[in-house]
Amino acid sequence: MDELMKLAEHHHGLLTRDQARGLGLPGHRLDGEIRRKHFERVGRNVYRVVGSVPTWRQSLLCGVLLAGAGAAASRRSAATLFGEEGFGNPIEISRPRRKTRWTGSGTLFESTFLPAHHIRTIDQIPVTSIARTLFDICGHERVSSPRKLRMLRHALQKGWVTPAGLRAIHAEMRTHGRDGVTFLHNFLETLDDEPPTESELEELVLAVLVRAGVPLPRRQVALGDADGFIGRVDFLYAVAGLIIEADGRGHATWEQQIADRQRVRRLVAAGYAVIQVTWRELIEDPSDFIASVRAILARAA
Repeated sequence: MDELMKLAEHHHGLLTRDQARGLGLPGHRLDGEIRRKHFERVGRNVYRVVGSVPTWRQSLLCGVLLAGAGAAASRRSAATLFGEEGFGNPIEISRPRRKTRWTGSGTLFESTFLPAHHIRTIDQIPVTSIARTLFDICGHERVSSPRKLRMLRHALQKGWVTPAGLRAIHAEMRTHGRDGVTFLHNFLETLDDEPPTESELEELVLAVLVRAGVPLPRRQVALGDADGFIGRVDFLYAVAGLIIEADGRGHATWEQQIADRQRVRRLVAAGYAVIQVTWRELIEDPSDFIASVRAILARAA
């Protein structure tokens, strides 16, 4: 029982059958502990240590586990986990849309788009990223407009998110009728443009590819030719010989821009196709970028 109890202790007194299997233990081991009343069933395949002190985090994690794969604490629950005060201890959970019934307590939101890169882990609890949390809060009917504005400004002041990060989540999530789009758009209009960091630009490339249903490339790959090392490229589809470069050179020196062009010429000469895409293209209209990627991948296939 020690392995099971130790695992549960690290997960707020909770354990799933899949986690028990992950320890290499046969299913009857957990069943035996349940019969001996060391664990009690709280929902399908989710169990709690008998006598563990009920806490908000335990209830929140329990709801996430009962919601199934890909679920996460979201909205006001996520904001509380990130350190935003004043929401109390709500139970709000998001999951990809599915037909299975949820038996947890609190409020469940089902989303047509909740990719893995929108989920983090805080205190062993899956939670939506700060940018996704803020986006969802912007569309939350139980949060007032002044409170939404205060949250956005507070997150920027604390450095939890950048203007570029908010623009990225807005670009990724905007679809007709999606909650939060209009409110966040109006807020972004009040901010000055800020160049994205290299990581933010690369994350947006991946987000746009995921949203379009395009397979993801390898990231940060070192390449060379007969003359030696060329450089490290942002993204590579090896089979298709396609390189994607997240082009932030508008903020680079002239010397850096020259070096980048020389590197691209060497990559093309080595037989690679190179697509350079800018932050503005990804934010405003990534359709040409996606079409080019699909065309090259289709030719390779």
